[in-house]
Amino acid sequence: MRIQFELVGKYFRRLVREDLSTRVNLPKVGDIILICLHDGHYYHGVYEYYDPDAGPYISVWKSLTETYDSPAFVFGPVLCGVNPPVRSKRWRVVGTKTLGRWVRPDYLAIVPGAGGHPTTWLLLHGSKCTDLGRSIPSEFQELEMAVVWSAELIEERIQTGLNVYSYKALMKQITARESQL
Repeated sequence: MRIQFELVGKYFRRLVREDLSTRVNLPKVGDIILICLHDGHYYHGVYEYYDPDAGPYISVWKSLTETYDSPAFVFGPVLCGVNPPVRSKRWRVVGTKTLGRWVRPDYLAIVPGAGGHPTTWLLLHGSKCTDLGRSIPSEFQELEMAVVWSAELIEERIQTGLNVYSYKALMKQITARESQL
């Protein structure tokens, strides 16, 4: 049990008693995170890797299997802030999985210009960054964007199947914005 105090003049006054058993263990690489949706369905997030420069990578599964080719695989790995939803008990750690060697997938990134229109597209391949210029070759258009997903957006993507950060979605938003001008 922990007791917090407040300094009042030269005396301390007891404020709050907090039971340490209510503290949440934050996820670690290899942990399985239960993602419960509002409709009662649940999915599993697997904490795949922690990059000290970018953050945690998770993949999302309907049920835990061994291969990314499985129909149980939903999407990922994507960057996701996993601590806030676990700390708030929105998500919870339910187990651990032994992971193989981590191989970072390729990602896309943009350098925005005036009006939010991308001026340069980048291909992130491991620790290398390749300038793709003003347009993306078709073979890279299905890659994930190098963005950090919030818990809310992960859950929305699971429910809708829509990747709001995909190349096609971003280009659609840019085209719509330009047509309004």
